[in-house]
Amino acid sequence: MYIVLNIIFRGFSSIGDFSEANGGRAAAVSPPFTSPANSSALEIGRERWARAEKAAEKIICDVHPTSVSEQRRRDIIDYVQRLIGNSLGVEVIPYGSVPLKTYLPDGDIDLSAFGRENIEDLKHVVEGEEENRAGRFVIKDVQVINAEAWMDLMTWLN
Repeated sequence: MYIVLNIIFRGFSSIGDFSEANGGRAAAVSPPFTSPANSSALEIGRERWARAEKAAEKIICDVHPTSVSEQRRRDIIDYVQRLIGNSLGVEVIPYGSVPLKTYLPDGDIDLSAFGRENIEDLKHVVEGEEENRAGRFVIKDVQVINAEAWMDLMTWLN
């Protein structure tokens, strides 16, 4: 039976979300669709519709990940995948907001580790790296959640 562990890394406030030359904004979003398809949208009026789309585009640009933050998160994920994979031979996969690119600037990085290893072995490796001040990244506030019961339920349901 495989043990699924959810590892949540937090505290990457200097991850680069707002450090690009364009004020931290992502590259320009493609122009919005300006011709509403249904008649109720036309009742709003073209000027109001255009203002609403412009406001929505600004929000998307403000919260969309920058290339710096995407690369930084990829580097962190690669680091953790190598750390756990090399130590225990466990597969580590990101999930949640990072692969979906819907994270906020101070968002966490959610990872799941899949393998037949003992949960205590994984905790030892991750907590050891949390104490490693010479590591490439400072890892803190690590939570290891044994999701074995969830997997048993999913197996039973199938």
